[in-house]
Amino acid sequence: MPNFTRDHQKRPTLREEIIGLDRELLNLLLRRFNLLEHMRANRGHLVPVEEKELREAWQNEAQRFSSDPRVTNQLFSLLQELNFFPRPAHQSSTDKLARSAFNLAPPQKPVDLHFALPASAWHAHAWLTMAAFSGQNLHLEHCLMHDAQHAMLRALNDLGAHAETSEDNITLTATSPCQAKDLSLHCGNSFDVFALLATQYIVRPSRLRCTAEGNLKLTNLSAIAHFLPSLGARLAYVVPKSTGFPIRLECSGVLPKKIGIPQDLPPSFVEALLLALPFAETATTVSFAEHPDRERILERTQGILEEAEAQAAEVPPWTMSVNPSTLRFPKKLTLPCETQVAAAVFATVHLLGGHGEFSGVLAKDAVSQDILALFADLGLTIREDAALETISVQGKGCSELPRQDLHFSQCLRDEAAPLLAALWAAYALKGHSLPQIEFSAKQQKEVRAFFDALGLSTNEEGKLIAANTQSVLWNAPSPAWAMSLALAATQRKGEGFKLGNAGIITEIWPKFWAVYNDLQGSKMTAAKASQDTPQAPRRRRILTDALAEVPREVIED
Repeated sequence: MPNFTRDHQKRPTLREEIIGLDRELLNLLLRRFNLLEHMRANRGHLVPVEEKELREAWQNEAQRFSSDPRVTNQLFSLLQELNFFPRPAHQSSTDKLARSAFNLAPPQKPVDLHFALPASAWHAHAWLTMAAFSGQNLHLEHCLMHDAQHAMLRALNDLGAHAETSEDNITLTATSPCQAKDLSLHCGNSFDVFALLATQYIVRPSRLRCTAEGNLKLTNLSAIAHFLPSLGARLAYVVPKSTGFPIRLECSGVLPKKIGIPQDLPPSFVEALLLALPFAETATTVSFAEHPDRERILERTQGILEEAEAQAAEVPPWTMSVNPSTLRFPKKLTLPCETQVAAAVFATVHLLGGHGEFSGVLAKDAVSQDILALFADLGLTIREDAALETISVQGKGCSELPRQDLHFSQCLRDEAAPLLAALWAAYALKGHSLPQIEFSAKQQKEVRAFFDALGLSTNEEGKLIAANTQSVLWNAPSPAWAMSLALAATQRKGEGFKLGNAGIITEIWPKFWAVYNDLQGSKMTAAKASQDTPQAPRRRRILTDALAEVPREVIED
């Protein structure tokens, strides 16, 4: 009698099928990336005709499946910017690619730090732009020399300025004011650079083409495009049906007497517009009372306009009146330090204990003041000497449990969420159980992923505890979160934490890893000692065409 029984394999669940599909997608994306690398060859970019053909083919095919612009346009731009690991020399028997990661395991000893805190990148960009377009010389010290800074300097040099760098210093020599030339400017991956340059064009009759790279290419510029017609300008997308870079600006230079700022306009663009209005031909009043970031807009622009002696005044509530002005820069310009960098350095001193002596001036905006108040509540001593422009920091470590009644402003939970998460994670890794912080909705996803990477979870009482000590590889979603992982690693138990994209931190602070790998100051001290030690004079060889005449031999009688 025939046997109809046979072994039926268990059908995979929907979750398992999705995991399998994701794995196949990643392999296809890797294959696509490798083909693109061959097409780019040694040029580093695609031929415009080829990229246009690829984009049009994608859009035609994507429209068959979705009408969502994120699928038809933004997803293609994202695929063009993706980066994968280089092909490995060999694969394991399980066909899994073995990739290296950076192990974060700093010595758990008190720190001894002595250096100059870098100046705020936003303030440096703003002053450089105003100096170039007003035809004034400018010298800035202790600047952040990251990609955004270099993008700004290249753009200003293309416009006719003469900007040079020497270590961390920038010197701009402007023989005459820069003009809004009709050319193509590359803004790199910095929205601040784009905003500061674009607004200088908007206040003049001009035309401009802007290109970008990285995440900036995926930025949706619809809010700016809808706003510019009220300023007598127009933004056109070079790629049809897209909402991002590359773009073209056509500006009449005729501004209305009153400008109302909509709620959805990026705050950096509003700030750049206020700084460009002294270069306009007519007086303008700007009202940003309805903007959710009106406090930040006023804080970041009012001080710069006053210091540059622009004819600008605040007209309550939340309105700024700006007249055409001839700017006069102060003889000595001191920029506040970069808040994100200073906060990371101060947090390191607090978590490990020790001492730090820094040169610089602390920023006075709301976020910086809230961060300083938080450190004071945690027991960190920060003393600033405004006259000498020095900052002294003394930490005791995080062995003591902080107060349970700490208050976290909404500004902290939004703007400084990575720093808050790093501090709380460090206390949890140290063995303290702390109540969870109610982060804003837009930060919840990143905070949860960060705690998971550290093996942290919440117990039945809702307090953050260390549940799993096994280290996992984590790719930080942004430079700030990568810096937070480095801070939490100061309180690790056992091996360090593994960071897959350590180079991302250089987008904020290029010297971060040099400082992080020498928190006790031994290498810095040795380098300073070698500079202070006088060296013996070097022997020199003199080349000459002269011939020496040998004296005649003396014969004795």
